[in-house]
Amino acid sequence: MSSPVVPLQNGTNSSDDPWWRGAGYGGGEGGRGRRDHVRGVLLAASIMCGITGASLLFAAGLVFLFKFRKERSAGAAAPPPPPPPLQLPLLLLPPASGQSGDCKK
Repeated sequence: MSSPVVPLQNGTNSSDDPWWRGAGYGGGEGGRGRRDHVRGVLLAASIMCGITGASLLFAAGLVFLFKFRKERSAGAAAPPPPPPPLQLPLLLLPPASGQSGDCKK
């Protein structure tokens, strides 16, 4: 079976749209005021996210350092307990019967 024939649509130039030219928002500036506002909001949001990330990284580093120092000073006072002795796993052997399928008589 062949697929049905569908005619191709006419291509249009997207740069003909007034929005792309900056005249879609109305006003004499051609939408530049709104674009600048969006750009400013995005810039402020990215700066705030960067500051928040850097401060969280700094706080995590401080917590790590204080915890490491505390464990290190507590470890110097008393030696750590020895590890528990190793226990070997039990090996299960097949029952010893006189009839083995491996042996040839």
